[in-house]
Amino acid sequence: MVPLTPIQRWFFEQEFEEQDYWNQAVLVRVEKKLEKRHLDGAMKEILRHHDALRLRFWEEGGEWKAEQEGMKEEGEVAWEDLSGLSKENQREEI
Repeated sequence: MVPLTPIQRWFFEQEFEEQDYWNQAVLVRVEKKLEKRHLDGAMKEILRHHDALRLRFWEEGGEWKAEQEGMKEEGEVAWEDLSGLSKENQREEI
């Protein structure tokens, strides 16, 4: 188990209705063909290097706790190829 950081404590004190939907999203436009295995490999290295991205949180006795999760063997990247859709349908799907 690891202690919560001040920002993690603040987050849980807010009592958001759906905490598991709190996220930061990014859309990256890639000009060259991207291979899923390369993206999977890069994401695994980021997860291996940044322990905080593997923290899992739960509430116990009114107190939030965090624990470091190990690395998974399976890929972490959700892959959606929208190249077969029109630009308008791509925007709608995103």
